[in-house]
Amino acid sequence: MFLTAYSPLGRGEVINNDVIKKIADKYRKNAGQVTLRWAIQQEGVVAIPKAASQKHIEGNIDIFDFDLTSEEMDQISALSHEGGRIVNPDFAPDWDTAKAA
Repeated sequence: MFLTAYSPLGRGEVINNDVIKKIADKYRKNAGQVTLRWAIQQEGVVAIPKAASQKHIEGNIDIFDFDLTSEEMDQISALSHEGGRIVNPDFAPDWDTAKAA
C-alpha cells in the first residue's frame, strides 16, 4: 500500500522552516525540493505537489540528484505542526485523523 502525500509542501509553509532551510543550503536546493525528497525517499510514499509555474514544476522534478542522510530524514520527520496537518481536506478518510506528533 502507498501513502499519497497530498499537498506535501504544506501550501508553502515549509519554506520558512529553519531545519529544512539548513538542509536545503547544504544540497544547494530549496526547501520545497528537500521536503519532496524527504517524502519520496520514504518507502511507500508518493508525493503530488501542486505547482503554479513552469519554474516550480521543474524544481519539483529536480529532486533525484541527492539523497538525505538518515539523520536529516529523522530531523524532518520530527517536525510537526501544532494542529496536526497543515492541509486537512474534507475528503480525508475518517480513520486518518490529523494529530500532532
